[in-house]
Amino acid sequence: MCKRCSELEMEIDAADEYGFGLTSFMLREELEALQAKHCPTRRAVDSGFLASREKGKTMALKQWRMKNGEWVDIANMSTSHIEACLTLLRRKGYIGASTVAFYLTCPEPGGDMASLEFDRECDEVYNAKIHPAFDELEAELKRRRAGAPESQVA
Repeated sequence: MCKRCSELEMEIDAADEYGFGLTSFMLREELEALQAKHCPTRRAVDSGFLASREKGKTMALKQWRMKNGEWVDIANMSTSHIEACLTLLRRKGYIGASTVAFYLTCPEPGGDMASLEFDRECDEVYNAKIHPAFDELEAELKRRRAGAPESQVA
């Protein structure tokens, strides 16, 4: 392992310890890219969090790891299981990458109160932990609710 990879792993550990989710996620992406280029013996930082990449796609985004360690496709999960997974992730402080992307590209509001509230929200989002399956779980739940009759939607 090269020196830069070792330094990045220490930075990731520190970011995880202090709850800097976005920083940790970005460092993991950087480490994964660096390892793919310089350290071919190591595939990924944490196979449970960042999957090895095949043909430029992250394979773990469409799967969920259950308590027993088994991987299941999100499309094959029941609606109640998806809801429970999202509830668990929210309770543990996880958000989706799309939420971070929104705040990174959103223009700052003009008013004083709106600007203060926006800054508070940005602080929450930037310090949150990002889960790679969060957006896929939300999208699958939204897709199912859009296709279900209104009487079945909770």
